[in-house]
Amino acid sequence: MTQSAMFMLSPTMNIRPSMCCSSTAAPDYLRARGRPRHPLDLASHDYVLHAMVTDGERFLLTKNGVESIEVTVKPAIRSDNSVFTREAIPAGVGIGLVHELLHKPLVSSGALEHVLPEWRYPPQELHAVYPSYRHIPHKVRVFVEGLARYLCGLDVFASSTAGP
Repeated sequence: MTQSAMFMLSPTMNIRPSMCCSSTAAPDYLRARGRPRHPLDLASHDYVLHAMVTDGERFLLTKNGVESIEVTVKPAIRSDNSVFTREAIPAGVGIGLVHELLHKPLVSSGALEHVLPEWRYPPQELHAVYPSYRHIPHKVRVFVEGLARYLCGLDVFASSTAGP
């Protein structure tokens, strides 16, 4: 648990590597522009980029947690809203990197297809951030623990160390 003067940061979830962000695209986009065969091919495609990608137009993709490559993309659109990003991809704006939890139903329905499915964004952690008090209020503790149980039930998280 990390503590600052004002906030507590508690690791709550470790996202399973197989469920981290992966690239998808609309079938019509792939028919019109072609399917990338290698991560470096993404540079010649329009890309739907989440604004939270910290390196701007460059990010790291990993394969089986062993091999990694830095990819540079050409954003057709950039948004800080994951739902907007997820909706722009099936609309045919371009290829996009979205969390599996958000695009899984669209892939299942055929509205999206995986692109370079073996290449994924590095695993991420999800944290609960709450005010730094000597004694954590019961309702905060109950909320964080309940959220952890709910998210574990979604089958995208490898482990939970939730709880203030």
